Amino acid sequence: PEPGCRDPVRREEHCLRCSVLCQTPFINTNFYPQQKKQIMPAYIIVDVTVLNKDEYEGHKKLTPGSLTAFGGKFIVRGGSTECLEGDWHPERIVILEFEKFTEINRHCTMFPYISNVEQGGETGFPFAQEFLEDHLDIDYQDSNSDYFDIVTKHLLMLGKLFDKQTLAKHKVDELETKIQAARMVIKDRPEKALVVLHNNGAFRFLGIRSRYGFIYSALGVKPASLSEQMGLHGQPVSSEFILENNPDIIYVVDRTAVMERSPVLDKQSIDNPLLRETNAWKTGNVIFVDPEAWYITGAGITSLNIMIDDVLKGYVK
Repeated sequence: PEPGCRDPVRREEHCLRCSVLCQTPFINTNFYPQQKKQIMPAYIIVDVTVLNKDEYEGHKKLTPGSLTAFGGKFIVRGGSTECLEGDWHPERIVILEFEKFTEINRHCTMFPYISNVEQGGETGFPFAQEFLEDHLDIDYQDSNSDYFDIVTKHLLMLGKLFDKQTLAKHKVDELETKIQAARMVIKDRPEKALVVLHNNGAFRFLGIRSRYGFIYSALGVKPASLSEQMGLHGQPVSSEFILENNPDIIYVVDRTAVMERSPVLDKQSIDNPLLRETNAWKTGNVIFVDPEAWYITGAGITSLNIMIDDVLKGYVK
């Protein structure tokens, strides 16, 4: 730590930075507390067609008060729209945000906005009420073997919501075929892997109980470390920790590239004597994965395909 530094957060940052530069052992399992699962906001999306302008103006004045009582607010209320794909051309879009999903049901029970909008001089998008009856939670701190099931269920629900069931089913079938093929490639391979997040010169370890845990439980990747430390951004580790676990494959997620829009790292950027001693480094199996797919959009169908491709790069040799 810097002399005289009394801020515990700053001290930990300095210690971590020193551990990387000096290559001394460092893994902190106590400083960073377990993060509590956050309650995500919920949304209603309504495609509005105005039938009676005068009645609709009166209806618009009543809506804000009914939302406030249930922690709701407008995110989008009209304005121009542009259809980038498909043939959906809404006259007017309204998006409502609620602090909790349960508050949507309470609001619609007390103020049945969707079912009674025709009385207010408008018609609403019919799938909005149906959407309220189903929602999905994805735990980004601890993904597991049903991670793909949750994602595919989500995709099928969106297909139903936007009347694209056939396309959604096709995408789900493609993903499931790709997952099975990846499992067959990995199944009998002896290599053990480690996933690390790299951020401004420091490493963080993400193991079997992390946001990337599904690559072990669902794809069959064998972990180099069996540590079950949880955390949205992993646990801080040094290069010595990586060498002690000596993975055959290292997957590097470059957080800095995403957050600061900088070029993605390469081996030269993280080169040091300890990493050079790992099996992964010696065999050329340090894989710099697509940071946006892994760090930002990991629950999307396109991103999952990219992630599976990245994982398989470790099994080419």
